[in-house]
Amino acid sequence: MAEPMLETRALTRRFGGLRAVNNVSLTFEVGVVHAILGPNGAGKTTVINLLSGDLPPTSGTIRFRGRDITARPVQRRVRMGIGRSYQKTNILPELTCLDNCRLGALSRLPGGLARIRPSRAARRQVQARAEHALALCGLEARADTIAATLSHGEKRQLEIGMMMATEPTLLLLDEPLAGMGQEESRRVTELLRRLAADHTMILIEHDMDAVFAIAERITVMVNGAVLETGSVEQIRASATVREAYLGEEAEP
Repeated sequence: MAEPMLETRALTRRFGGLRAVNNVSLTFEVGVVHAILGPNGAGKTTVINLLSGDLPPTSGTIRFRGRDITARPVQRRVRMGIGRSYQKTNILPELTCLDNCRLGALSRLPGGLARIRPSRAARRQVQARAEHALALCGLEARADTIAATLSHGEKRQLEIGMMMATEPTLLLLDEPLAGMGQEESRRVTELLRRLAADHTMILIEHDMDAVFAIAERITVMVNGAVLETGSVEQIRASATVREAYLGEEAEP
């Protein structure tokens, strides 16, 4: 069996007396879109923050391609190939779309002077990565547009472009469709489908139509713990999930 892209074992995060993530053990397979669902407060975003390195776990381990990354900081994880987007759009509004993507591409360079004063070859590499990322997210025609003037959906596309400029193999996406109208949601859903063809993806999303259109595997969380993991069909048919997540009583 192929080695998983990412694994967690007994992953736990406490905030005082609250266990926001409680003993979560999950396996994320290479090339699979794995959605994490659950009601508000279920611990979904905390899991993503632990996987990305934005939060340290209280206990447990995280392994990326067989390597223990539990204690590695965000930038080390980015250089290893882990990209992440946030619930709130995280772009620099005063810069152009291309400059935003350049910043994403710069994060792949080693620290210190190599990033502050990159060589000519490194600058060419950063430029190529940024232009490719803009094309991937569908904003190549907006390269010189100031990011603040973009629509909400385009800002989300740009944030995804900044992530793609880091050349990740694993994408961590936290509610990428939040706050979108129908047309913007359709456009970004299609973007995610294209990216899923070549990347492993861990997705948090409340738009169930999008989840069922993109995801191949689903984990449902409640109160910081895993309730059930299975295929889309298994989760759709689960009485336990309907009762706990959708608030429907299971049929006798």
